[in-house]
Order: sequence, then C-alpha cells, then structure tokens
Amino acid sequence: MKKGPLLLVISLVLALTVSEVTLRVTGHRPYSVEDISDSIVGHGLVIDPILGFSLNPGDVWIDFEHTLKSHAHHCDDKSRATGPVCTKLKDDSLPNSIFLYGCSFTYGSNLDDSMTMAWKIKENLPDRNVKNFGVGGYGMSHVYLEILKQEKDGTLPGIIIINYANMHDMRTVFSRTWRKLIVPNYKANIKNEERLKMVPIDSIQWPYYRMDANGNPELKYVKLTESYTEWPLIRHSALMNLLENTYNKYTDKGLQMGEVTFKLFSQLNDLCKKHNTKLIIAGLYHDDDTKKMLQRCSDIGIATHQYQIELSDSKYTLEPLDTHPNSLGNTMMAKEMLAFLKSKNW
Repeated sequence: MKKGPLLLVISLVLALTVSEVTLRVTGHRPYSVEDISDSIVGHGLVIDPILGFSLNPGDVWIDFEHTLKSHAHHCDDKSRATGPVCTKLKDDSLPNSIFLYGCSFTYGSNLDDSMTMAWKIKENLPDRNVKNFGVGGYGMSHVYLEILKQEKDGTLPGIIIINYANMHDMRTVFSRTWRKLIVPNYKANIKNEERLKMVPIDSIQWPYYRMDANGNPELKYVKLTESYTEWPLIRHSALMNLLENTYNKYTDKGLQMGEVTFKLFSQLNDLCKKHNTKLIIAGLYHDDDTKKMLQRCSDIGIATHQYQIELSDSKYTLEPLDTHPNSLGNTMMAKEMLAFLKSKNW
C-alpha cells in the first residue's frame, strides 16, 4: 500500500478513536436496551384494533424493580378503576361525567388505584362518573382515536380532561426518536415471559398521524416491531449512537409534531362543541413548547390549565427508581383540577 492511502487510513482510525474516547469521557454512551427487573401478575394490556393496545379488564399486580409494588384494577370498559366499584361507561344516574385521558402520568404508573389523580377526583366528587382512560405509552393520536370511538358509541362524557406535555408530540407522529426509545426495548422483552404478559408486543399496530398534502392530519398504522431499524454499531460505539440520534432529530423536525397535535386538539374542540362536551387541555410540565400549545388552544376557545406543581421535582415523583408522579404528585394535580372545575362552575 502506498504511503498516501495508508496515512489516510491511519488518520481516519485515529480520528474515530479520539472521537469515541472524547465522547465517552464527556458522558456519551453506546445504545443499550432498558433492563427492567419486575414481576407481573395478570395481563395488563390487550391488542386493540383501533388503538394498537389498550387496558385489559381485570387485576394486575406489579413489583417494579422489586421495590415499587402496586395493584391496578381495569374495568370492563378498559378504563382504570376510580373507586371500589367500576361505574358504567354511560351512567345516567351520574350526570356530567368526567373522563381523563393521557399517558402513564394519567394512568398512575406504579401506583395503587387509590393513589391516582382520577381516583382522588372521584373521592371529592362521589356523585360524578369519573373515568381514567390514561394508558402508558399513549400519545395524542391514541387519545384522539379513543374519543372518536366514544363519540361513535354515544358514550362521550360531559367533561373531557386531557393531560398533555410536549413529550407526547413525538408519540403522536411516531417519530424516529420515539421509535428508537421503545421498539428495541419492546423487542428485547418479546422473549421475556413476565413482560410479555403485558401484551403480545409483536402484534401491535401503532396508530399515528402525519400531515397530508392539504395540511390535515392523516391516520396511519405501522407494525411496531417492524417500524425501526437501528444503525450498525450503535450498541458498541458512542459515536455511532450520537450520529444516529442527530439524524433522528433532523428527520423529526420535518414532521411538524406540534402542528399535528394542535390540529387534533382543534378537531376535538369542534367535536366537543357539537356534543356540548366541555374540553380541558392540562399542561403537565412548564417547558416552553407545552406552554405555547396551551396558549394556542386557549386562543381558539379551549379551556386550558397549567399544573402549578413542578413534576420535575423529586418530591412529587417516584424517584430514584421512576420519574412518574407519586401519590403526593397525583394529590396535588387532583386538587388543582378540582379547583379549576369549581372556578368554571363545571
């Protein structure tokens, strides 16, 4: 080999080595799947032809990391229990029903039923039909489709509360960044008998929305386990992992994530007006993007509420094991929402 090409190869290898070492020293790491050690008794989730997956009726006991023990009861209408006895989806004896929608924050991840925000609201409003339709992993695409289904079935409530954060936008459009966060972990758990009890992962069809040529949200579905192919060497190289993450963020920018979410909220607003249902969008975090979304919703007449508690404060979370809100966090959110409903005379 001539000196020119040889020096080029040596220089390239040195540059890559220096880059790899520098990245690791500064905290960057190769990609790794999440290693969750837990025990699950009961089947928590079930395949849903519209939502991809939903809550499976029955009882579920989870021992997260063998430290956080919780029990959840899922009602026949695929909501989580908000009282000792599940109420009917449409119960005329309980006027002005309140349904809550969102992700694991609304569901109450790793908490007993009685510790969730929805349960605490029901405790304070025993004569109202309060339902918890939060599900871990859901984005606004799932929330939108759930409400459309309830409209079709004639089971829309008097009040809809959607707990929203900017982090949901990537789920709504099913961005490459979100796919990387969940698909490898789901695949790794397919052979894990305990995790598999949650849902047959390899059968999930994920619903998401993308803007069509006319600037309107268009519904699409993709098989979850076939939706993401990782770059070579990302599990061995911090440099390759960083390069893929950078590429993912670049592709995400063209998806108009926030705009898709806003369009769905706008359409829900029209739907709620049609059925005389009150719609509330509640902001979970205080980041600029979440605040901007709330302001845009308020500008078109949607009732909005920004939770005043800081859910990034460990006092309100299950940290260090889990960043989801703890019982105190859920209590504070419930108090705020109850005060908001009272201020509106709803």
